[in-house]
Formats: sequence, C-alpha cells, structure tokens
Amino acid sequence: MTATLELADVTKTYSMDSSLARMFGRRSRHLVAVDGVSFAVGPDESLGIVGESGSGKSVTAELIVRLQTPSNGQISYGGRDINELSGDELLAYRRAVQIVFQNPFDALNPAKLVWRSVSEPLSIHRMCASSEFRERARRVLDEVGLAPAGMFLDRYPHELSGGEVQRVAIARALILDPQLIVADEPTSMLDVSVRAGVLNLLKELRRRRQLSMIFISHDFSTIRYICDRTAVMQAGEIVEIGPTREVIDHRRHPYTQALMAALPIPGDGLQRERVLLTGRRHDPTSAWPGCRYAGRCPHRREVCDHVRPVLVKVADNHYAACHVMAPATTNGAQEHAHDPHPDSADHQSKEAS
Repeated sequence: MTATLELADVTKTYSMDSSLARMFGRRSRHLVAVDGVSFAVGPDESLGIVGESGSGKSVTAELIVRLQTPSNGQISYGGRDINELSGDELLAYRRAVQIVFQNPFDALNPAKLVWRSVSEPLSIHRMCASSEFRERARRVLDEVGLAPAGMFLDRYPHELSGGEVQRVAIARALILDPQLIVADEPTSMLDVSVRAGVLNLLKELRRRRQLSMIFISHDFSTIRYICDRTAVMQAGEIVEIGPTREVIDHRRHPYTQALMAALPIPGDGLQRERVLLTGRRHDPTSAWPGCRYAGRCPHRREVCDHVRPVLVKVADNHYAACHVMAPATTNGAQEHAHDPHPDSADHQSKEAS
C-alpha cells in the first residue's frame, strides 16, 4: 500500500542555552522533544497518537505540517521529503495536509468575520476568484454542521460557542480539499456535552471525503472511537503501536497500561486496580542510555537502565518497546519495527475502532 505520509527516525531537539551562556563558553544543553519517531499513514486511514502532556505529540504534529523542521530524520509525502519542498510544491503540500489546533479561539483572528477567516486559505493559494469566497465559505460551513450558514458568516469568533468556533476551524481546514487532516486534541477545550458532536463530525468527514487523519489526544476512549491504529508516545518516543483495539485490549507496554488504568469507568466504583507511578519522569535534557520510562516503571530491571528498548513485534501489526513486558513472538527472535505499518490486505480489513 502506498503511504500518504511517512516519518522515518524523526528527531527534534532544542538548544537550552542563551546567547550569553554561549558567549562564555558554557557547556551546551539540549532538550529532546521527539526522538526517533517512525510511522506511516495510508490513504483513508486514521492514526491516533496518545500520551500524557509533554510526550511530544504536538511537536510531532507541527513537524508534519512543517511549522517546525526536524533536527534529524525524514518526513515524506508522496515519496518526497517535505523539507526539500519550496515554491509551488510547498503550496501543494500545504493544501494537501491541513491542521486543526487544540484551541479554536487562538487559531482564528478575533477581528475577522467567520466567512473571511474560513475563506482566507482560498486567497493564499489562489484557488478561485475573490467573488466566490463567500459562497465557498457558506458551503463548507453547512458541511460542518453550522446550518443555516447564513447565521454564522457575518459573526465574529467571540459571538460563537466553543463547539461552533471549533467547527469553523475545521471548515477552514477543509476548504482547500486536503487529503490528510492533523487534529491536535480538537475536543480537549470543549465542554463534554459538545465533544461527541465534533467527534461524530470528524468521523463522518473522514468517510464522506475519504480523508486520512492523524488524531492526537490524551484520551484513549476518544482514540478508540475514531482511530484505526494507535501510537503511544512517552518522552518523545513511540513505545507501542498497532491496531487500536489490539493496543487497548492487549496493551503490552507498562506506560500504556498505566494510561489505561487512569481512565474512569462508569459504575466500577473503587474496585478497579490502579497503577500508581512513583519515581521521577525522564529529564528530556539528559542523555539517558536506557529506557526513558524506567524511573517510573514498576517492572524495572537492571537492563532497563543501560539498554534502550526498541519496538518489537508482539502480535500481528502490534509492536511494543519494553525489555520485560513485550518480548518478541517471532520464533524467539526479535522482529524490529523501524516503520511499522499494516500491509495492504490488513488495511483493507482494518478493525472498526
């Protein structure tokens, strides 16, 4: 299967030194936000990226849409390195890959009417005559459930509810007819009562437009509802990846197990066993040779302090990076996964999320 988007060993580091510190020759320090991330997203596929705050999810999203540039590794779209694109080729990529941000009020210009914000990408990409902007904005607002659109075209963002403003942001992303949407926690800023509506909208848009999607969240229940596959990120690395149901129901990495144990389940009272994380989180500015989860892991072994685990196959299209909980299942030998991705047959028969 031809991948829509591929990440190969992508790393993003930031210098922690001030210009004054560099002037006096102080030892340089770097923060590693994303480290060796590899995955592929195919046509009409939804990949979830889940993890706690600070795990590198949003930085990965910004690298994909080229708001930031990787320090190392490659991000390819249609076989081309996106960081080598310029001019018309870069504009074409930006049309094909759009992002929906977490906070819609920050994403929209408060001084612009809704129809002008939604249609602005048409002007930037010279997609049609300016006389068509308002009508195209009306059609896409209708599509995202803001109907009748005439009630919303001439309003400002502050005159709308949070759910309505997020639908406006989704409409702006759709107006260029993209092939892939990166949704960076698009429901986390919304009231619980309107989250389901936005999730149902994204799911329906995927089906109707045959969109690929990268959906970023810290909530496994949301991921399960909308994503075909799921990647679990911890301290800038993917520690588990596979079909969503497989990752959730047969989770192999201790970090995935801890995240799942934190989910509230209606009616379970206080009977469910909790996973309590003790110790310290990994310091992203330190060079640690072993597992970055070792400081909080209840299954920690000596090898965890000295050897970095790699993703190994634990089931069909299911990979995990753990020395203790995720031994390889392929004839006793490790099957490494540089770029885990289901093959064509598996993708065609993907599980319902």
